[in-house]
Amino acid sequence: MSFQKKIKKALKSIFGDLSAIKWKDLDHKKVYMALAVLAAVVILIIVLISSDVSGNKDKTEQGTVETQPVAEEAAEETVDENPLEVDAYEDINELLLIYFHGLSTGDIPMVEEVVDVLTDEEKQTIEKKKDYIESYNDITCYTKKGLEEGSYVVFASYEMKIYNIDTPAPGIMALYVMTNEDGNLYIFNGEAPEELTNYVLELAAEEEVAAVIADVDARYQQLVAADEDLGKFAQTMLESQQQKEESDEPEEPAEGNDEETAELDEPVSTAVTDNIRIREGRSTDSRMLGTLASGTAVNVYANYSDGWSKIEYGGLTGYCKTEFLESTEGVPMAGEESEDAEAEEAAAEEATAEAVNKKMKLTDAVRIRADRSTDSEILKNAYTSEIVTVLENYSDGWSKVDYSGTVGYCKTEYLAEAE
Repeated sequence: MSFQKKIKKALKSIFGDLSAIKWKDLDHKKVYMALAVLAAVVILIIVLISSDVSGNKDKTEQGTVETQPVAEEAAEETVDENPLEVDAYEDINELLLIYFHGLSTGDIPMVEEVVDVLTDEEKQTIEKKKDYIESYNDITCYTKKGLEEGSYVVFASYEMKIYNIDTPAPGIMALYVMTNEDGNLYIFNGEAPEELTNYVLELAAEEEVAAVIADVDARYQQLVAADEDLGKFAQTMLESQQQKEESDEPEEPAEGNDEETAELDEPVSTAVTDNIRIREGRSTDSRMLGTLASGTAVNVYANYSDGWSKIEYGGLTGYCKTEFLESTEGVPMAGEESEDAEAEEAAAEEATAEAVNKKMKLTDAVRIRADRSTDSEILKNAYTSEIVTVLENYSDGWSKVDYSGTVGYCKTEYLAEAE
């Protein structure tokens, strides 16, 4: 197997695992896992180079074959017909600036302007990721010509700034840019034919591109090792993705919460007061069906005594926490005979605290707030599987926590026993 073929095979494992390095994946869900794979592959490439060099050297020293350069002058005159260009096309740079800005801000219409197709699942993913991706900076476009006239393979390197983490994370993404009938550029985001996938892999195996990828990984590994917060974030994102892949099966509503007798035939319209997740059942462990941005109008069919509500949005029916709904006036409480809502509000205002002082694990990405209210100031964003010290639990469903020196509040339901 030739050296280039060995590298191509090695790089194929990266592109197989790293959907963020393809043009299809918008949520960067495997960036950190794949960068770890990339580190191993870079070492493999170095070993292959050393192996080839030492092998050739041994042959020369043994005197078995003494090879002279062939057509050296002709080789020097050879011109690369598809050179790697750096920031060579202003319109491509502008296209990617719009694309990355749309990703970081969760601006779906902005992303739709520059891609040919965007699925509902990708839209939900973009909406979710904006909560922890602050911006993409220092975007550099390494460009090779594509398969068709007016098309380009762009290896875009960037620095991803994450909220509350000082050190930006280097990353790289491969995008396929095409030209439409009007002469305007767009990013191909559809299912790639095998010919295109193989072509991108061949380009990635070329020495110059492989060097760019290796450089990004080297900087990433160095920064993760140097910045504890960045390293912790990368690890928790990896664990979160692994857990998601392991528990992708639909779940039933929480046991004992099957009171559907008070569901309305004609729902009450309201809006959500925060960015929320719609779930298949009334549990934070239940499968997520989608996400909604703050202010989105929804229909409410029922409230439940466990603090959840059954809602509908755009034909999607699921559950969310009642506290994130602007109003549920006129919506019955399923399975509850008492309608004394004022008494319940009074009980919440007089919430009692219980001292805990215990380390616990977060079961989802949460916002650490300055007070026990979803309207309160966000002090920090915390992530799945991170450890916090729980100082107090309150009877209104909130807990006082210490997150890496920041003391604030999060919902108790997102806390679990640390392993």
